[in-house]
Amino acid sequence: MKNYKVDIVIPIYNNADLVKNCVDSVLSTTDDNVRIILVDDCSPGNEIPNLFDNYKKNPRIYLHRSMLNQGFIGTTRIGARIGNSSYILFLNSDIIATEKNWVDKLIPKEKNTAIVGAKLLFPKTHPKLLADKVQHAGVAVTNNGKDSNGTERYGIFHIFSGYENDFSEVNRNKKVNTVTGACFLVRRDVWNRLGGWDLSFGKGVYEDVDFCWRTSERGYNIEYNPSTFLYHYESTGMIDKTQHPLQKYGGQNFQTLLNRWSGRIPLNGDSFYGKGTIERWKEYSNTIINATIYLNGKDYKNAEKCAIKCIDLAPELPGGHYVKAVTLFENNEHLSSIGYILSALKTNPIFWIARFKLIEEFIKTDQVRNAVNQIELVKEVFPNHSEIKRLENMLGIV
Repeated sequence: MKNYKVDIVIPIYNNADLVKNCVDSVLSTTDDNVRIILVDDCSPGNEIPNLFDNYKKNPRIYLHRSMLNQGFIGTTRIGARIGNSSYILFLNSDIIATEKNWVDKLIPKEKNTAIVGAKLLFPKTHPKLLADKVQHAGVAVTNNGKDSNGTERYGIFHIFSGYENDFSEVNRNKKVNTVTGACFLVRRDVWNRLGGWDLSFGKGVYEDVDFCWRTSERGYNIEYNPSTFLYHYESTGMIDKTQHPLQKYGGQNFQTLLNRWSGRIPLNGDSFYGKGTIERWKEYSNTIINATIYLNGKDYKNAEKCAIKCIDLAPELPGGHYVKAVTLFENNEHLSSIGYILSALKTNPIFWIARFKLIEEFIKTDQVRNAVNQIELVKEVFPNHSEIKRLENMLGIV
């Protein structure tokens, strides 16, 4: 078997057209030092076998069909075992490469770097609010304070999701402790040493986070590298993740992750916004919880105090801006409210509740054209959302 520099492992299940677009894009943007390993997860019918027939004579493609449906974890572990390269690159089948030699750009220059994640963008065909915007630029891990039972609440999310592609932080190479498994380059020796994805996560979801944390715990570096980008055709299931078949495991897998890492969950805000961010965000989280309690109790004076504190603590997070906007809304200060909503959306462009509130404020201030424009943008993402229908009724749109 020829020695390749990188084995790209692509797990697949049906969607032959999607897979073909992905594979063809990789073939056209990489050299002979890269091999593609396609692992079919027991797809029904002839769609995938027919696709495999088209590739069986290509020396750079290895084809494998599993007789048992195993999900992302099982199929990618099979693909990793098939290869023998120094690096494994796990790639979702809904990703399109456009830049030449993008794989070479992801190879780490520092010996101690074990994992590298790339910049991923929503494709141009997505709704206008998302098209060509950032989908992945690193994964943030936050402590969101305690719930009503005193249990610590944690958040794991794609930071900068929805931001413009040219935003400065999106284009800064940085050491992080978590990147997405959708495009995940890992040194084979580290993968083997740690045993790959943990089977405790079943068919998938949060196994990439767990593996990243285990890798960091061993003293290796994880890098977010924006020197190249790929388009991720993650459906608008990114907005409604319940549409993704793996999401039925999301809740239980998240709990598995928290239980395993209880007391040592590695927060990483400092990676994105500098020293002191972790502590700022933790205080912000506790304060925004209080702000929400005050809002629910219609205590707008204290909610506003919390909102101002949140803005001072973490102006880069949307919650404080939004709570301040709601308090102004309730006091009929609609023009001022719009300003804070726009600030919230600047810090989180896909903060959908804030965008709905913006439309309502435009209606309240007789900015009909602005309201209609925003409704049209949001309808591309949520065509049948009940809130859209309510706002359209306010405008008299049938």
